[in-house]
Amino acid sequence: MVKPHGVRGELAVRSLTERPELRFAAGAVLMLGAAENSLRQVRVERARPHKQGFLLWLDCVTDRDGAEQIRGQGLYIRVADAAEPLERESYYHHQLIGMTVRDNTLGELGRVVALAETPAHDLLEIARPGKPSCYLPLIGRFVLSVELEAGEIVTEVPPGLMET
Repeated sequence: MVKPHGVRGELAVRSLTERPELRFAAGAVLMLGAAENSLRQVRVERARPHKQGFLLWLDCVTDRDGAEQIRGQGLYIRVADAAEPLERESYYHHQLIGMTVRDNTLGELGRVVALAETPAHDLLEIARPGKPSCYLPLIGRFVLSVELEAGEIVTEVPPGLMET
């Protein structure tokens, strides 16, 4: 996720890549957006390490106002630029964001709005209409299938988890 830093259009980003020297090199092409269907191509002008992440200058941002307009959006790479193909039943975060979460017993739970990484496993953040968001561990015991083409994640939620 990006957020403004300073007044000259810098963006503070938390890096999830194992190859920041490649991903954030001047001229590198990234995809920017809030969901897979809204990504647009941007180019890195320059970058420098900052705290637990990096400060980036992108070709599409020239000032603080421009940085504010893309606050909270994600930066991704094109699948073709990945160093290695994904393992079976592995997904990029941007592929899951926006998907409908449907439980076999409870019906539609909501939509994935973010993923949180924890040492144990990733968590799906699910926005639920009229209720607080909730988190569901992205593990086989709870997530039965991910249907990318259908835009749906099928779950088997433990009793009581969605009652709040």
